[in-house]
Amino acid sequence: MKMSINSMLLISTLSVAVWGCAAADTVVGVDPANVKTVTANVNANALQIVGSANSEDSTKFDFYKDHSYDIQQEINDAIHEALTIQNEIDRVEKIAKKYADYSSDAVTPEEKKIADGLARTVWETELNTLCTRVVGKIYDVKKREKLLEDQRSWNAIKEEVMKKSIGEDKNGEVLDSKLVSEFMENTTRSRCLVLAYELAQSNDEKFKFPERSVYGTFVDMQDSDTIGSILVTRKGADGSNEAVFSIHQMAVLEGTFKDKGDGELEFTGKSSNVKGIIKINGWKDATLEITQSNDKIYNAGLSYTFDFAF
Repeated sequence: MKMSINSMLLISTLSVAVWGCAAADTVVGVDPANVKTVTANVNANALQIVGSANSEDSTKFDFYKDHSYDIQQEINDAIHEALTIQNEIDRVEKIAKKYADYSSDAVTPEEKKIADGLARTVWETELNTLCTRVVGKIYDVKKREKLLEDQRSWNAIKEEVMKKSIGEDKNGEVLDSKLVSEFMENTTRSRCLVLAYELAQSNDEKFKFPERSVYGTFVDMQDSDTIGSILVTRKGADGSNEAVFSIHQMAVLEGTFKDKGDGELEFTGKSSNVKGIIKINGWKDATLEITQSNDKIYNAGLSYTFDFAF
């Protein structure tokens, strides 16, 4: 008989050098201000589920095993065997794909939910190691502090950004757990790429970012824990290209966009005759310029930069 999910949960903690640097929602770290151990809240959805599947086929992937230790070892091997940071990320990409491919073996809803989080766990594990190396290997104090502050901010607002990006019901709950896993996997991978680039720079290595999709989320934070402005470009349920933005927490404006190439998107609002140009600047930021509008808030000529890419 299978154990219940609650009885199978194994809560593990990951240690990193600086509080707020870890990707996982459960971390133990050091608060540099108070020099004391700090424990964050647990997000059960991000945990691996442990138990006995009693599978008749020993070759089938065991969804009820805790794979976090296997993933940690594979990440460690990738780091030690890689000749460069670029090579390391390429190896981690392959590890993430391997675990993502196990989703084809999932049969029950329970197994599918577990499978959806495996690749995310790979990138969270890699991000924790990158954060630790940022602390120890980037000697430019201002750059290091900025990277760690950005990482702490990302960790603080990622749940809120996720809900605004994929939508939520009237109770503030996201309806599709698969979309949650996909968003968290993608944003964690993005943070890995950003930190990997900085580490490569500190080692005088070349690092090439992969081409970025036209779909993404960009924010501007009023402070480290609050979303001031947000821009989301995504594929709609009907297959259309949707764009949604809000500046300084004012009214949300929705519309569609046409991909003009080279990161340039032609925006058309659903109301107030609003038109504009969205420019996605790789993995750095995105800008919005309103070129035509009858809207009382978002006037023609308005230009804004969303300076933090998720």
